[in-house]
Amino acid sequence: IVPNYRMIDKTSKEMSDAYIPFLIKCAKYLLEKNQKPFILVHEGDKDFELAQIIKNEINEINIIQETDPLKIKGILGACEGTIGSRFHGLVSALSQGIPSLATGWSHKYQMLFNDYGFSGGLMDVKMSDEDIKLKIDLIIEPESREAIKNKIIINSNRLKELSQQMWDEVF
Repeated sequence: IVPNYRMIDKTSKEMSDAYIPFLIKCAKYLLEKNQKPFILVHEGDKDFELAQIIKNEINEINIIQETDPLKIKGILGACEGTIGSRFHGLVSALSQGIPSLATGWSHKYQMLFNDYGFSGGLMDVKMSDEDIKLKIDLIIEPESREAIKNKIIINSNRLKELSQQMWDEVF
């Protein structure tokens, strides 16, 4: 789980108030499903404060704090899935074929998930508990997880090829 303080200061009061309870629900459901969630903090003190609030509610969850982008990418690449709001963390996960769910404060999250062919990976912090569980099941149940992973990898390879073509043109 990768929190982002921007979900507090860049959203409406209604969304801001729902954000931490939403992340707590996600973490609790992951634990209920025998997953091993942790909180990855890689953008400052405000994100760490959010992680601490979640940890205070769920003692079993660990916090990992990292600033090195290559280490962050390695951590995310070793995950079975991610739930996040930090844009660069989502890019790091998706580009490595890691099924991810996201909630964001900007249109760029929708565009990112469209690029990877998984627009269904977007979540709303105000969605019902049942809908949260259905979304999380998508990335933890083996059959749906594998289908999503394959789609993400195909699109990741396509995006890397487009990027290479662009750089070839530049040079």
